[in-house]
Amino acid sequence: MFGQARFEQLLAVEMNEDGRLIDIRNQVGKFVDGALATDDISLVEIKTLVTSDEIILES
Repeated sequence: MFGQARFEQLLAVEMNEDGRLIDIRNQVGKFVDGALATDDISLVEIKTLVTSDEIILES
């Protein structure tokens, strides 16, 4: 299983010019290494014009 911890590690690294989604897809592809799929994978990338420094959370 690829697992949540491994996925979170991918989210923690700096995004390259191709985007995070492509990097995640490539890493998952390397992980499965041609093995037959036993489950599906769904990913959604939402691009924003706001940086994390501009986000203010209110309680």
